[in-house]
Amino acid sequence: MEKEELRLLCKPLMELNSIENCQLLLEKYIDFIFAVIRKHHYENVDTQAKADSKIIFQMFFTKAINIRKTLEGLEYDNGKYKLNGIIDPTILYALVRSVFEALCAFELVYMIPDTEDKKRIMYNLYKLSGLKYRQRFNDSSATPDMQKKYNAELAEINESIDIIKNTALYRTLSLKNKEKIDRAIKDKSYQLMIDSSNKVKLYGWGDVPALFGAQHSLLKNAYTLFSLNAHPSYVSMFQFRDMFPKNNPEYIQISLSAMYYCFVFFSIFIADYIKLFPTVRDTYASLSNVDQILLNFHNKLIRGENYSISDVWKKIE
Repeated sequence: MEKEELRLLCKPLMELNSIENCQLLLEKYIDFIFAVIRKHHYENVDTQAKADSKIIFQMFFTKAINIRKTLEGLEYDNGKYKLNGIIDPTILYALVRSVFEALCAFELVYMIPDTEDKKRIMYNLYKLSGLKYRQRFNDSSATPDMQKKYNAELAEINESIDIIKNTALYRTLSLKNKEKIDRAIKDKSYQLMIDSSNKVKLYGWGDVPALFGAQHSLLKNAYTLFSLNAHPSYVSMFQFRDMFPKNNPEYIQISLSAMYYCFVFFSIFIADYIKLFPTVRDTYASLSNVDQILLNFHNKLIRGENYSISDVWKKIE
C-alpha cells in the first residue's frame, strides 16, 4: 500500500472529528483486545501477579464495551413525549476515569518497578489496599459466610504485609523510606514509586502518568478534569445545563474530548501489555498496517518514539 493511501485511511481515525470516527477506532481496540484474550489468556505465567494482570486486561475489554454503548447515545420515548438521542458526557467521563485509574494501577504494579523486590512490594501493596477496604464490611451486618470470607482475607492482608517487610529491599531501606511504605500500608494506598536510589516517593493519581512516560502537556490536570465531569460538582452541573442546545450541541465536542483521553490510555495500555507479555506482539503484528498504526498512534504521540510498539508508523512519515 502506498504511503499516501495509508495516510488517507489513517487520517480520519487520528483526527477523530466525529463520534462516528471514535466508534470506528474504538471497534478496532475492542477487536484487538478480544483477539488477545482469546489467543493468549491461557498461556503459562510464572507468578500470581502476572495472572492477575490478565484479569486487568479483561477489565479493559468490558470498559471498552461500556464506552461503545455510551457512544451509541440514549433516548426516551413514552409514546407521548420523546427525547432525541444524546450522549451524556458525565457518564462518558466516569468511564474514561475508570480506564485511567486501571491504567495507572497496571503501570504502578507491573511496569514501573524495575526489580523483583520492587514488583513484589508493589503487587502486595495493591493487593492489601483493596482487601483492607473490604474489611469495612466485616461487621454485624455481614452474613456468616461473608464474615468467614472477610476473616480469610484478613489473613491474606497480614501475609502481604509480611511479604513486603521480609523483602531484602524493605529491610535495607532507610527508616524514613520504611515509614513511607508503612504509611501506604496503613492508608490502604499503592500510589508510590521506589526509585533507582531506593527512595520511596508518594504520588496522587494525577501525578502518576509522568512515571510511565506520559508527560505530555495535554495530560496536565487530566485527572482533575475527569473528576470534575464525573462527580456531581458545580462545574459538571452548569456544563450539563448548557451542553444540549439544538443548534450547536456542546455535548458532542465534550464527548470527543473525553474520547481523545480514552484512546491515549488504551493505546498506552496495549503498548505496555505487549512489553509485559511479548508473545502478544505476534498478534499485534498480524494486524493490517492501518490497524497497527492506529492502535499505536496515541501512545507514540504522547510518549514519543522510544515507547512505540513498532516502526510501522514510519510507513506514513
